[in-house]
Amino acid sequence: MKFSLPQTYNKRGFTLIELLMVIVIISILAVLAVNAYIYARYKGLLNLQTEKVVESIRSAKYEVTKGRAEGEPVCNALRIVVGAEIIEKHEGEYVGEICKNFLKIGSKYVLSTPVNVGSIKVNGNEADEVFIYFSPPDGEMFVNEGTKSKIDLMMQFGDKDEIAWQREITIDALTNVAKMQPPKK
Repeated sequence: MKFSLPQTYNKRGFTLIELLMVIVIISILAVLAVNAYIYARYKGLLNLQTEKVVESIRSAKYEVTKGRAEGEPVCNALRIVVGAEIIEKHEGEYVGEICKNFLKIGSKYVLSTPVNVGSIKVNGNEADEVFIYFSPPDGEMFVNEGTKSKIDLMMQFGDKDEIAWQREITIDALTNVAKMQPPKK
């Protein structure tokens, strides 16, 4: 006796191949979405930290131009070190139109890991660290040993071996302007 299916058989459901194809397509879309999210997150974190550095420069200058609440002049200096995740603000004394005794650390600007200062160039020459001084009454900016210079800070996201993103900050002591360049990979 032979068994055969009726001719009016209704096919229901999906075949295994169809289900596997849907899973593959969804997996590819998920990978693309995760990569786009990580890309946007890294870029956003680098931008935020770069803006934090520029804001620390503007804040230090602003404090000098406004003076202390008591009305006495104040001098500020920012210490930026290659590879560091902290920018130190030092407070000094203003004696006889000269800023000196920058011993007291006023505050620290902490950068989020893994963002750090990748490199520093003062007038095109590599440096391991830089001090940016702000002198009363107008917040005039000097670099290191009292020179007016151009500083290029390269902020980077990632390790030294594997840098994901970089963003450059140009600080011009002649014009007292700090500008950020667009991020680059």
